[in-house]
Amino acid sequence: MLIKQLICTVFFSVGLTGCINKGDSQAFGTLELDRIILQAKAVGEIIEVCVSEGSMVKKGQILLRLDDSRQQELVYRAKAEAKQALAYLEQLRNGARKEDIKAAIAEVEAITAKLTNAEKEVERAAILAKNNSIKRANLDTAISIRDTLAANQKYAQENLNKLKNGVRYEEIMQAESAYEKYCANLAVENNKLEDYIVKATRNGRVDSLPKYCGEQVQLGSTVAILLVDGNPYARIYVPESMRAKISIGSKLTVFIDNIEKSYQGVVRSLAIDPAFTPYYALNQKERSRLVYLAEVQLKDATGLPIGLPVQVTLP
Repeated sequence: MLIKQLICTVFFSVGLTGCINKGDSQAFGTLELDRIILQAKAVGEIIEVCVSEGSMVKKGQILLRLDDSRQQELVYRAKAEAKQALAYLEQLRNGARKEDIKAAIAEVEAITAKLTNAEKEVERAAILAKNNSIKRANLDTAISIRDTLAANQKYAQENLNKLKNGVRYEEIMQAESAYEKYCANLAVENNKLEDYIVKATRNGRVDSLPKYCGEQVQLGSTVAILLVDGNPYARIYVPESMRAKISIGSKLTVFIDNIEKSYQGVVRSLAIDPAFTPYYALNQKERSRLVYLAEVQLKDATGLPIGLPVQVTLP
């Protein structure tokens, strides 16, 4: 009886070992498509959702819009600043008009006439103050008026000279630099407007729209998830015993549940580290339980539903 039990135990162990070895030559996983996560590049309220979950979209198609009213104001302001800088630059380049020069001459002459009268008033006030006919304050007021007119005359004369001589080359260069700065600022503000429109970056299907119209989104929050149109891939877990036998570029056969046809695939990625417990934390026996995440790109498999279980035969 003991011998019979021993024989049964041996056969069971051999059979179990055979099953384990056979299982190790296969890897299991699911069928997947590349996912693209689109994040908000601006802060604002969603004012329009242009597509629905499950719909097919083309690259560049608008998915949703954020409220850009505040950014539009910044763009208008930047345009006005650039326009004003250009007008000033053109004024410097064109030089003064004859009418401006004539007006400046007339202003100098008018101030000069007033200054002449003010000087005479100071002379009269000085004589009267000396004779105590007026107070000293009256003389001080006359002197103040004369000095103010003298300063105005000097300013008007300098302005006239500037109009006659024209602006310096350095001033035009400064005006050009200012105009370029405002134009660059306008370009930046215009580019920011694009951040309020979320577009598809690839052809594919809308998998998820986690935000709704009227909802406030923050910078970097996920606003859409796309499944890329094209061939799916098998996400599998390679047993530790087979890890050294495959590499990126290895060709494998993929079987999909409930689909009779098998598909050929190429390993496009293979994890260096195990999916779960690090190898140095396991003994020799437990290391056989390690698995490594891998992705096998399929060929001629467009249109297959994702999420189906797959089985991959390893070399």
